[in-house]
Amino acid sequence: MIAVLSPSKSMDMDPAQPVDATQPVFLEQLQKLISTVRRFSVPQLMEFMEISEELNRTEK
Repeated sequence: MIAVLSPSKSMDMDPAQPVDATQPVFLEQLQKLISTVRRFSVPQLMEFMEISEELNRTEK
């Protein structure tokens, strides 16, 4: 993914207030998904995600 960053004309230079970390809402489902995806081979993931080999090489 390519992102273009551009500074704003008036930047707030005050430090951001700290925020307490939160837990993901769907943590159990996320863990199941991760364990399933880790079993995929690279070609299987490319097919599942419908991405080209070129994109696969650039995302590593």
